[in-house]
Amino acid sequence: MDGEWVKKSLRSVLQSNQGGVPTPLSRLPLDVRRADPVHEAGYPVLMDYLRSIPSVVRMDHRMGEPEVYHVELVQSRLSELLAKHWHGMWLSKLPGVDLDMFSQTIPPEALDKLDTWTHICSGKECISIHVGQAGVQMGNACWELYCLEHGIQSDGQMPSDQTYCGGKNSFNTFFSETGAGKHVPRAVFVDLEPTVIDEVRSGTYRQLFHPEQLITGKEDAANNYARGHYTIGKEVIDIVLDRTRKLVR
Repeated sequence: MDGEWVKKSLRSVLQSNQGGVPTPLSRLPLDVRRADPVHEAGYPVLMDYLRSIPSVVRMDHRMGEPEVYHVELVQSRLSELLAKHWHGMWLSKLPGVDLDMFSQTIPPEALDKLDTWTHICSGKECISIHVGQAGVQMGNACWELYCLEHGIQSDGQMPSDQTYCGGKNSFNTFFSETGAGKHVPRAVFVDLEPTVIDEVRSGTYRQLFHPEQLITGKEDAANNYARGHYTIGKEVIDIVLDRTRKLVR
């Protein structure tokens, strides 16, 4: 194995778990594995070499196997994401990485933002699904906070004479806007027992949510998995999936 070649290659891979697409060597395509001296060196040799230079690449151990970043696969993956503008995919800041490596795949404006922001996103819309008593209560608190952050009132209206954090139209990440100017959360609340969601229906933010997004059964499963999975849960699962499908579309 050419140690200098391997060291040079490892310096060009992403140094952070947030910087790219983790690819264990065992999952690389066969043609890449045959041409890659790092793989041909053998697993024990590679492990020893990586341990000797921890500052070059950070390893994440999952089930005893380290994950490394392969330059070509990271490049192709970023190109694919940027070309298709996949929603919900994040490009994190890459500290200590030579940005020339990405100059052909990331637009210049994105490179500028990469230096100043922790992350940039190629997609904006998120759907939240809150399940069970704890999930519903946490979701209710979260949506109250989102409204405060974006200046949205409890009835879903946003006054036009104020400025809010997050920039123009940043609220579209979590809210959809109707023709009447009302902002409705992209969220589904579901619980087999209606009491907790009834508190949302009658609470301060009762006008914020679409009624079809608040889904309840008639009784809870009493911490019984079989009841929740095979009997009571079956009665609401189709409704939940249908409503979620509508939100996605």
